[in-house]
Amino acid sequence: LWNASDAFYVPGVNPQTFREGDRVELKVNKLAQSNLFPLDYYRLPYCQPLHGPVRSHQNLGQFLSGDRISSSPYRLEMKRDMFCEKICVTHVGRMESRDVYPSKMVRAIRAGYQHNWIVDNLPGAFKYEDNYMITAHWGTGFPIGFINASTGLSYIHNHVNLEIYYSEIDIGENEHGYRITRFSVNPLSIEHEFGFMSFDDDNASPNDIFKINNPIPSCDESVEKSQRVHTNYNMVSDPQRKSHQLASGKVLFTYDVIWKHDPDLHWASRWDIYLDMDRAIPARIHWYSIMNSSVTLLLLAVFVVLVYVRNLRRQYNRVATEEATEEGKNKELMDVKRNERWKLVYADVFRPPSCSPLLLSVFCGTGAQIISTLLLTIGMACLGLLSPSRRGSFMMASVIFYVWSGLIGGFVATRLHKTFGGEKWHQACTLSVLGFPGLCFVLFLLFQVLALFEGSTYAMPLSHVLILLIMWLILLVPLTFAGGTMANSLSPIDFPINPSKDDVPRPIPDQPFRTNFVVQLVMGSFVTFAAVYVEYYYIMLSWWQGQFYYVFPFLFLVLCITIMTCGGMAILLCHFQLISEDHRWWWRAFCNGGSVGLAVLLHSSLLCGMFATSGGIVPMLFYFGFMSLVSLGLMMMGGFVGVWSSLWFNKRLYALIQLNEGSEEEKEIESDPL
Repeated sequence: LWNASDAFYVPGVNPQTFREGDRVELKVNKLAQSNLFPLDYYRLPYCQPLHGPVRSHQNLGQFLSGDRISSSPYRLEMKRDMFCEKICVTHVGRMESRDVYPSKMVRAIRAGYQHNWIVDNLPGAFKYEDNYMITAHWGTGFPIGFINASTGLSYIHNHVNLEIYYSEIDIGENEHGYRITRFSVNPLSIEHEFGFMSFDDDNASPNDIFKINNPIPSCDESVEKSQRVHTNYNMVSDPQRKSHQLASGKVLFTYDVIWKHDPDLHWASRWDIYLDMDRAIPARIHWYSIMNSSVTLLLLAVFVVLVYVRNLRRQYNRVATEEATEEGKNKELMDVKRNERWKLVYADVFRPPSCSPLLLSVFCGTGAQIISTLLLTIGMACLGLLSPSRRGSFMMASVIFYVWSGLIGGFVATRLHKTFGGEKWHQACTLSVLGFPGLCFVLFLLFQVLALFEGSTYAMPLSHVLILLIMWLILLVPLTFAGGTMANSLSPIDFPINPSKDDVPRPIPDQPFRTNFVVQLVMGSFVTFAAVYVEYYYIMLSWWQGQFYYVFPFLFLVLCITIMTCGGMAILLCHFQLISEDHRWWWRAFCNGGSVGLAVLLHSSLLCGMFATSGGIVPMLFYFGFMSLVSLGLMMMGGFVGVWSSLWFNKRLYALIQLNEGSEEEKEIESDPL
């Protein structure tokens, strides 16, 4: 018998249980926006804790993501509602005018910056209310203000309703504990006319210092708290009041706390609504995309099998008809000339590439390293080991797996370089460890300079930059050379037909249109990108617009389909090339498989208007620099898949050839290539 037990959505995360009246900490994170560069929360003139903000401990992945989590002046107590609690008064900037350069707060509102608040490790959802409906957006933060459509002036959200749901559990005899299951914020703009009541008491709370002269019902201190109602949209939009709070001058910040008990909400599933974005993207969309990609993959697989089986059958028929009549032999010979022209290049098909075989080896090793990193990271995420509650865990795991995958990258680069006849295997390892990782680190340093220039939280502390440098030089370099050492101890890859180094390569006839380099590049990029488009689009949305992406099982399936599609297209286009008697397939297979990276770069350029519409040249440089790096990584990955899948197919295809040296049939085929 199985004992019933509670199951958590994400393993390794323990729930925090509160008692009534316990302090519940509200933390603030970066101010994010769609123009790429997040800002530190306290860079804008917001209220600070009494003794200054305290940074939370963060890992390397959080710093890479731009997170900066700090304490806040908001005081929350479990199950104790609060009504119009005052925090502080700050001067948010000069008056907004056409003739005056706008203040930092006004510029931030116009740029679309959003708050990201955290309670019990849950991000605050945005609850929006107007005259017609109440809507909620999960996982994207809430805006710091808004722009009036009629006046064009900026208004600040200086009041928030903090709505917190909780569940109740038994923690002892006649004792109850409470766990937070949901957290949302309803921001409002209220013009508080206030005065000062006390200046002498240093220990006075903000409620004792400031007095609101035009209170709305929730802020009216003459009414007992038991008789008050929480702030709502109708109070704020009362036509008898002046207006909302302009983002200028001195502003009083207030907040309400609303505790709600919902027994249907459980702690184990509290992240569900964030991860599926409140069902904004139905699962059937992902399934439709996977089905469409699977059909494409199935057609490619059928083609590869048909080519192999067809040639295998012909080879068996040839053996069976060796003693047939002269007429049968002539018919078989014409069939070879017409349908098996790939056999004419048997002596050259496994020649090393004439152009930069070392560079091809390094590119394939880098692609193998990237593909192993993706498979390990996404596989761990599918198992739930990289939870959204552990902020930065996915980014951190990607960096760690990439470093350890250097073993695979060095092995593949050295093995292929040795197969091509290279003797200095350490050159392949050196280029592998300095090439793509070096480019990534140089662009990373450039991004750090741009982030410092913009004052963004993407600018990491120097200590964490040194950690990345140490991981590169102390871990990645030895692992890459260790993989190269293992590959160098093995013999080169065996081919069914070893070309003679003394032979002159067979002349290549005029090629048909279907083997044109650009045509094959377009075909490979279109088919492969179609398999990844839907998930790629949602990943772009989640990355550049601050949404959660956690459908990793779908992503893992799409990654596998993409890998197999890259391989299938590379085999298809390589076979077209061989039947046209063009034996230079190594680099062409790499380009055909890696063409998905070019498609991603082109599509990213088309989406630039959505994700980097404003903010100047610096965000544009950051966007295109990052997407170029992603596209280059995908090109390396697809190129590795294209080379190794084409090599696998060619080895098995040419293993079918049973050549008898000096036979009349062979001589006649080679003397009449037409």
